[in-house]
Amino acid sequence: LVVMKENTKPQGQVLIEMGSISPHNLVFGLQLQLEEKLFDIFGWPDGDYQFSPTLDVPAQTVHVDRSVPTLIHDGVHRKYLRAQLDQLLSPKLDHVLVHNVDAALRFDDLEIEEEARAALDGIDGTRTVSEFLKESGLSRFDASALVVTLLATQMVELQPRGATPAKPVGRADDAPRCPRRAQ
Repeated sequence: LVVMKENTKPQGQVLIEMGSISPHNLVFGLQLQLEEKLFDIFGWPDGDYQFSPTLDVPAQTVHVDRSVPTLIHDGVHRKYLRAQLDQLLSPKLDHVLVHNVDAALRFDDLEIEEEARAALDGIDGTRTVSEFLKESGLSRFDASALVVTLLATQMVELQPRGATPAKPVGRADDAPRCPRRAQ
C-alpha cells in the first residue's frame, strides 16, 4: 500500500512489478470491474446524460468481448426486475412485433441461449407483444427481457395491430446478414 501511494504508476502495474499478480489475472480482474461498472448503469432509474464529441477518450487497456446487443441483453437480465420489464412493456402489449429489415440490425450479433434464439422465430410480423410473451416458450422474465433488448437495439419495431407495415415484414432469415464478429 505504501509503494502504491508513493508511486504515480497505475495500481495494476505496481502489483505486476511487485509480483503480486500476473498480467493475465490483472486483465481478467479489470474486465470484471469494467463489466460490473457497465452493468450498474442498467440499474439507474433515470439520469441526465451528455455526449461530448470533443472529449479525448483514454486508450483502453481492457476490452469487453461482447457485441452491443449482447451487452444490452446481459444488462437487462442482470439489473432489471420483472416489475420494471412489465412496466416497460405494458403499453406495448397490443402492438405487433415486426423485424427491422435493416441489414445492420440483424440478430447475428445477439449472443443468447438456444431457447431464446428459437423464440425469435415467433417474431413473424403477426404476433403481438402479449402473444409473444405467452407463446415464446421462455419464462415471462426471459421473454420480456428479450423483447426489451430487441426494442432497445431496434432489431424489432412495433406496429399497431392491423396496420399495414411501412416496410416489408420479414423473418430473420429473409434479410441480408451482417458478418459475425471474429471471436
